[in-house]
This record gives sequence, structure tokens and C-alpha cells, in this order.
Amino acid sequence: MELREAGKVRFVGMSGTLPYLIDHIAMGVFDVFQIPYSAVKREHEAAIASAAGKGAGIVMRGGAAKGAPTEGKQAGLQWERWRRAQLDDLLDA
Repeated sequence: MELREAGKVRFVGMSGTLPYLIDHIAMGVFDVFQIPYSAVKREHEAAIASAAGKGAGIVMRGGAAKGAPTEGKQAGLQWERWRRAQLDDLLDA
């Protein structure tokens, strides 16, 4: 905050995840948050809405869901999230 007050930085941001992100938003000191979000990883939606409601900017990370499952990589956590989201019609796009 001292750097902002001295005019050395204009904005203060942070990258975070649940559950700590809720407390960081409540602090009211951050201008922007980098938050993981995609069509297959939506658990941060309420935190995104909360931060935006307080006037903070949002930078998404992982917005492309770390890519669609490619040949030979249709296993593991990312594949399971993709399967549960029922987005297979996007694979042929």
C-alpha cells in the first residue's frame, strides 16, 4: 500500500485460490485478482462475483481448461472434469 500511496504503482493484484481467496477479497486492498476458471473448473464463480462486486478486476487463468483432451491424454483429473462438463461437442469444433 505504501508503494501505491507513493505513486510508484497504480494497482495491486494477487493470484489466489479457494479457500484463501475469500479472505483476500474481504481485505479490500487488491485491485485485481487472477483466479482459475473455465467451463470445466467452475468452483471459483462465487469468489469471482464477489471480487467483481467490490470493483476489482478479474484475470482468468486456465480459461481454456488447460486444453481439450487430446489423443493419448484422455485420462486423469482434467479428463474427468471435461467428461463431467459434457463438452464433447467442442472437440470437433
